[in-house]
Amino acid sequence: MIGTWRWNLAAASVGGFITFLLSVTQNILLTTFLRTLYSFGILFVLAYGFRWVLGTLAGIKSIPEDGGSASGEASPGTYIDLLTPEESGDSANGRPEAAEEGKDHSGFAPLSPPRLASRSKLASETLAKAVRQMADEEGR
Repeated sequence: MIGTWRWNLAAASVGGFITFLLSVTQNILLTTFLRTLYSFGILFVLAYGFRWVLGTLAGIKSIPEDGGSASGEASPGTYIDLLTPEESGDSANGRPEAAEEGKDHSGFAPLSPPRLASRSKLASETLAKAVRQMADEEGR
């Protein structure tokens, strides 16, 4: 965040004072004080959000060409890397790279499911008998 809580206090005080001046001529004193208090509280909290957004926007930096910061090591979360790694020809096509092909994959075995095969043709008498039997069962 940028600044301190004193900025919140200053913004809330200015907003509360303006609210008091605009409300005092048209409302009773108790209503004016309540609206001033509500305005102060809301502006105090909103100032935290505003300071956080400003701090976030001001904190984004790009990575220097040498890969580090000018003062030495970059702390985690300080820089955003907008570069993507170079793609080799094999990995771009979904195939493993040459370095991975030489590795021993003894624990890995790809699935080889059996092919679907149709049953041999059944005799027409057997099929007719099965249909008759199912028809008789439905009639019961």
